[in-house]
Amino acid sequence: MFLSPDELKIKELVNVLREKKIGVVAHFYMDPEVQGILTAAQKQWPHIHISDSLVMADTAVKMAEAGCQYITVLGVDFMSENVRAILDQAGFEKVF
Repeated sequence: MFLSPDELKIKELVNVLREKKIGVVAHFYMDPEVQGILTAAQKQWPHIHISDSLVMADTAVKMAEAGCQYITVLGVDFMSENVRAILDQAGFEKVF
């Protein structure tokens, strides 16, 4: 069920992400259900990425360069702190 999530729910999620210009970076350690939802949504919204913590921040910068105004980090605290620091260093202090 979660690895093949409801298509209507995925469409609703993608609509919100697109409307609010939200990128999502998630760590590989996220539950399989979360990864299933994100993988399905990624087919419709390219600003979703699942990776290790070293790649998450660089991917967030690419999302900001592509116009994302918000970045959601799914991981532990240090990952979001790292994403924030790298975004600031890249000149994206106004991306939240």
